[in-house]
Amino acid sequence: MPPSGFNTVQAKMIPDFLASCWTALRAEGTTLGLTAPEALQKEIRNIDAIVGEFESRSLVAPSLDVIRRFYDNVLQGEPSDYDEAAKAAQYLVSCLRTELEAIHVPDAVVPQLSTG
Repeated sequence: MPPSGFNTVQAKMIPDFLASCWTALRAEGTTLGLTAPEALQKEIRNIDAIVGEFESRSLVAPSLDVIRRFYDNVLQGEPSDYDEAAKAAQYLVSCLRTELEAIHVPDAVVPQLSTG
């Protein structure tokens, strides 16, 4: 996190990344003839299957976990089709962006550096 919180541009980056993951998952699921729940479950299983390979790489496993949690949250809405899943994904992305923009570290928490 930036020292005092996220600005608007920064707060968009993670949600936009997750939205792009959803777009790719939807395209792949449609191509494979999977329903939205099937595609989400398949991708969650795929992440679960490979995440252990990346445990020694400090940022890869947590990144996969963020994607997995996002997909799991979409799935928890019990979407019956891709349109419902897309609405859930858009809602989650919007909420995440808003919540990231709301993060501000109080000055009392941030140690002041001496300039002298």
